[in-house]
Amino acid sequence: MGPTHHALLDASWSGITLLAVWAHPDDEAYLGAGLMNAVSSGGGRCRWLAVRQAAT
Repeated sequence: MGPTHHALLDASWSGITLLAVWAHPDDEAYLGAGLMNAVSSGGGRCRWLAVRQAAT
């Protein structure tokens, strides 16, 4: 069985900006990559911010 096609892939994201905030610098790679790809492929913009606490 192949991957499931989702309606998000066909949506028009033109004029939409997605801001994704992640707790670790690599979280976007496996947690939100599909959504960010759908938004950018559909004409929207993606911005992401990784926030971490520096060691003291």
